[in-house]
Formats: sequence, C-alpha cells, structure tokens
Amino acid sequence: MEELPVGTTHALLLRDGRTFAQGPAADVLTSDQVGKCFDLPLTLERRDGRWSVRIRRPA
Repeated sequence: MEELPVGTTHALLLRDGRTFAQGPAADVLTSDQVGKCFDLPLTLERRDGRWSVRIRRPA
C-alpha cells in the first residue's frame, strides 16, 4: 500500500485471478476488504494521503 501514489482515486483487488472488489479507493481500501482479500488480519490506514498496512498479531 505504501507504493500507491497520493492521487490514487480508484482501486481493484484481485483474489485468485478474479475481481474481489473495485471502486473508489476509500471504499475498496479498507481493513475489512483488504484483509478478506488476502485472508489476513490487518489494519489499513491513510494519513496525509499515504496508505499503510500492518498485520495484526493474535493476542
């Protein structure tokens, strides 16, 4: 996610070669959507136009 340009407006998530989610970046690039797409517990944030993702570790 860190490599996405600040001006990214839309996103497409693929899972197993098929569209998992697509649309405005703010709707598609959420912790829930990206986590389900990659089957990982993660937290996705956007600060000052930059995206970052962290894998959540089990407690």
